[in-house]
Amino acid sequence: MTSDIIVIDLLSGADPTESETIIKILRQPLQENGSKPQTLIVISSVMAWVNTSKGQADFTDADFGKRTPTPKYQFIKNIENLALTANKVNPNLKVHVVCSGLPYGNGEANDVFYEFFRRAWLSSHPDLAALPIVGTGKNSLPTIHVVDLAMCVRMLA
Repeated sequence: MTSDIIVIDLLSGADPTESETIIKILRQPLQENGSKPQTLIVISSVMAWVNTSKGQADFTDADFGKRTPTPKYQFIKNIENLALTANKVNPNLKVHVVCSGLPYGNGEANDVFYEFFRRAWLSSHPDLAALPIVGTGKNSLPTIHVVDLAMCVRMLA
């Protein structure tokens, strides 16, 4: 708790109760820290936006309050809200929520992209190389390489 920078990663299957407890502790200015500034970076999931009606334009920061997750991902929205209100209670705490896409590279989320990468790699065999089309095929899937995500977090820190 005496760290200058705290990173909470909600993508890696972290325990939501533990993340919530850490944020609740950070909300209270600690006596031993005095007026020491701290930075909290919460790496969140795009799944907190999954049921939000898009309208005509892409999402912006102003649409943050309108986001609607599925019940499975409601805990992500709750933790984001708790984190964003923390600096109102503790003015020495600077809070950033990074809503990343699906991470890939270095083995992360291998279960999500494995089949697509395997089929692309086997492109010499026409039956195996055909990539599946989901829905109409006009889906947008937000992705981010873990190195790029790490650089974003580093720049925020």
